[in-house]
Formats: sequence, structure tokens, C-alpha cells
Amino acid sequence: MSASMQTPSSGWSAVLAPVRAWWDERTPRDRQILMACFVLVMALVVAGWLWLPAARGIRALERDLPLLRAQRAEVLALAQEGRSLREQARQNGVNLPAPGARRAALQRSLESAGLRGVELMDEGPNRLRLRWARVDYGVWAAWAAAVVRDSGARFAQVNVDAALAPSAGVAATAAPGAVPAAASVSLPGQVRVEAVLEWRAS
Repeated sequence: MSASMQTPSSGWSAVLAPVRAWWDERTPRDRQILMACFVLVMALVVAGWLWLPAARGIRALERDLPLLRAQRAEVLALAQEGRSLREQARQNGVNLPAPGARRAALQRSLESAGLRGVELMDEGPNRLRLRWARVDYGVWAAWAAAVVRDSGARFAQVNVDAALAPSAGVAATAAPGAVPAAASVSLPGQVRVEAVLEWRAS
């Protein structure tokens, strides 16, 4: 058979033949030493390729661990804050009833206080204008304080006119959110009142 017709296995056999002959010439003790050296070299190769990069990665993680923990704590705090804001928004939504329910509750409170003859006018989804042509100021002031305390509303505008009394000409206008005090303006019992109630979500 010519050299050009040799198979790859016969080529490898020709290459390894001197190595096999050299190995066969070694004593059993030399072979053990050589095998131990081979295992040691392979262990060093494995350590260089696999273990050392892994060790470097572990050291890098240990170095970055405090920062990662701080970032995790920050993310958890933000998540907790988001949950608190959502809960607060949900509660505000519950505490702020629909306009129709507010109007019905207001009418019930007026009837309970004995305040009749009121004219109610909507001025938007969260505002109601109330107008009395003639009402007892003491009864009205007590009702107004209870509404502010119990319903979460505020008075955006209050106009009280005592022109119906025999000694006419005394009037008072309160600041937003306030109810004019009868003693401070010397109002008579029967007055004319126009007020704007306003509800806010927060």
C-alpha cells in the first residue's frame, strides 16, 4: 500500500509509536511518577481555566454585596411607599362619596337640624351652593360646624346678611373654611345665608 493510501488511524499509530516505545522502556516507579506529574499538571490547568475565574467572581460579588443590599433596601422602601400611596388614594376615594350621595346626606343632615327652606345648587362635581332666605343663625351655625367636622367638607364661601331684622344693616362674610361667629358680628336670630360647600380628596 502506498503512503498516499494510508488511513488516519495508521498515521496516528506511526506518530504514537515512539511515545509508546519510550513509555514501555520506563520502570513501573517512573511511570507512577510521570502519572502523578500528569495529574498535577491537569489540576493546575483546570484551576487556571475554571477555579481562578470563579474565585475572582466571588471576590467581586463580595465587594459589591453592600451596594447591592443598599439598592435592594431602597427598592423595597420605594415599593412600600407605592403601596402606602395606593392605599391612601383608595381610602380617599372611599371617604369622598359621589356627588349624588353627598347631596342626599346633606339634605338628611339639614332635615335633622330642622333647617328647611334651603335652596341647593350644584357648582361642579365637588361644590354645592346653599341659600336660605330666612334661617335662625344659631341653628345654622351649629349645623355648619357639624358638617365641617363630620363630612370632610369645607366652606369655600359664607355670606350672612342680617337685613331682615328690625335693626337691619349688619352683615358678615367669612374666610374660606370658616363660619362667622354670631357674637363677633352681633347678628340677630333670623338671617339670610348663602354658603358654598366644597369637598376635597385630601
